[in-house]
Amino acid sequence: MGSGMECVSNVGRVITGIVRSVGGFRGGPQAGNGSTLVLLLGPWMWADGAKALDRPLRVEIPLAQPESGRAMRLLATGTTVQIKLERLEGPTRGRWLGLGRLPVRSVTVNAALETLRKAIERPVAIEDPNLGRLTLEPGPIITELNDQQAADSFKGCVRLGGRRCELSIALTHGSRANTRSARARDRRDIARAGTLVAKIDKNLQDIIDAVVRQNLPLYNETLRANRPSLEADAFRKRLEPWSISIWSEGSARLLIKTGDLFAGQVVLARLDKKGKLSETSLTEWRMPRRRHEAW
Repeated sequence: MGSGMECVSNVGRVITGIVRSVGGFRGGPQAGNGSTLVLLLGPWMWADGAKALDRPLRVEIPLAQPESGRAMRLLATGTTVQIKLERLEGPTRGRWLGLGRLPVRSVTVNAALETLRKAIERPVAIEDPNLGRLTLEPGPIITELNDQQAADSFKGCVRLGGRRCELSIALTHGSRANTRSARARDRRDIARAGTLVAKIDKNLQDIIDAVVRQNLPLYNETLRANRPSLEADAFRKRLEPWSISIWSEGSARLLIKTGDLFAGQVVLARLDKKGKLSETSLTEWRMPRRRHEAW
């Protein structure tokens, strides 16, 4: 358990919660030679209380090694459980921490918890009036950063300059937890992305013109080899907006395909919060296979 946190006096009481994830590790301060079962519950409540809490609760439960595998098999995600807590700390950084003891009892669905779960659970797919269908994609695990998880995002497709363009909206990193405030931040991120996409579409011609001015001389004077030089209009026709990534702080990255002009390199255009061009560069970029159906 962490230190420097307020220890709450409501201990020795039973809590009821919905299992969001199950894990564990060998040993632990309370486990001796056994293992520690880790349950992330959310939402949860005191079994004799009336108010459900949306801040997640991490419960560590010391148990003997033979009990570990069985416990993890029985406690599937979505199960409603009851646990007696011996210690409770927090909330800190949006989460409670508790020390529990076996047994962990599977109980019938609690109406108050289920209602709150549905209210705060991040949808797998949504239909946005401005951006169309968006599908949730969990952030990847970054091993270089001590196995931290990158921010979740919603993926979709939009029309930019009349052409189909991939869209990625990075959600505010701290909103991964299922809480009402986190879902409100998701809605804010998506609404802001819709506004920014409209601004990028409006500014697209200026963005493309800037790309032509910066890269046409490079092509004609350095990289065209034995191919004929190009006029601005011919060069511009080779450029195709391909992917927009919008960050949670409101800026964006637009990738523009260049056909065979630069040996497969794409133009990376960095855009500010107003959808205007900040800088461009040529870069190698692996183009993943499209998962969406063509329009």
